[in-house]
Amino acid sequence: FIYLNKMIRFISGKLNTRINNNVIQSFKKLSKDNYLKSVHCYRFRAFSELNLIKNEIFIKKNNNFFQKREINHFAGNVSRKFKPIQKNIINTFVKITKELIYFLPDKTQQKAEVGLHQIRITCDNDYVGYPVPEGWHKDGCNYVAIITLNFDNIVGGISRIRKNLINQNDVYNCFLEKNNFLLLNEKSYFHYTDPINVKDKKKSGYRDILVITFKDLNV
Repeated sequence: FIYLNKMIRFISGKLNTRINNNVIQSFKKLSKDNYLKSVHCYRFRAFSELNLIKNEIFIKKNNNFFQKREINHFAGNVSRKFKPIQKNIINTFVKITKELIYFLPDKTQQKAEVGLHQIRITCDNDYVGYPVPEGWHKDGCNYVAIITLNFDNIVGGISRIRKNLINQNDVYNCFLEKNNFLLLNEKSYFHYTDPINVKDKKKSGYRDILVITFKDLNV
């Protein structure tokens, strides 16, 4: 665990929350990301928002996802609409969120907007999967968690964080195994995940992740 003035910089670990088979299978049913600018659709996703108020979590009904262009040059200034995360799945993601907010400052726990991004990245012999098509970036929040829930037949997919993008040195990098997470302070770090390729060229590959963003609402 690495802290700075009681504010987390980054932490990597394994979830205690149990991930059942329904959650794992739900990634197969995700809809195509229609905002990709690619010949092959390698990203499938669902998105839901939560309100975190005094350690209590409330599921919001609005599922539009918006980022400014200066944050995301790839798909910024577009109000993106995704299907919400399935009702029987989101409860597990809420449990994961509750597990991770333990590491966050009191200010964030008191009032925050939480984004849940359920994403499958695929790859095949004739195309590469890009977990982060926008490249090195910040999501415009206070904290972000990247959690791998499943993967099969892939090479690559190393998650990386850097203090700045000038010296090209990772502060930390790792391959997130199943149920492992990387939680980082977005004010301190840029983040990126390497493209994925198939290990066995005779079949396709995939990486299933949950990204959780925490945006403080206390000014």
